[in-house]
Amino acid sequence: MEPQLLDDVGRIVVLWIGRLGDFLIATPLLHALRRRFPGARITAVVGERGREAAELCADLDEIRVLHKLHAPLANLRLATSLASRRSDLLVDLNSAFSRASTVVAWLTQARVKLAFQKPSGNRVFTHRIPAPEESEHMLDRY
Repeated sequence: MEPQLLDDVGRIVVLWIGRLGDFLIATPLLHALRRRFPGARITAVVGERGREAAELCADLDEIRVLHKLHAPLANLRLATSLASRRSDLLVDLNSAFSRASTVVAWLTQARVKLAFQKPSGNRVFTHRIPAPEESEHMLDRY
């Protein structure tokens, strides 16, 4: 990734809608983002099960919840909010393809969208890294 792409990063969206334990494993990465971009506003978009864990993470400025299908108005508000505030950097921590994470990534309009290489949905992301191998622990990858 070209270093100048990460100059002047003021708004970061970290996307994790997976399992709770996986979010907890990603917290060192969130801390590293805070150290690298101390003045940036870091927003986490998490699934319903990740909200309470995200609230314990001191490196986040804002937590937004992507609800399941039972809360369409809440998801519409989330979509409107993400689309109205362009981000500088989006980091999709989901290693598997998800339509929801792909749509959220697109809505952020971030100039840099980083994700693991996935079987589909890759065109939304500007930068991709190899997905973890089956034998690799996600903590090592983050």
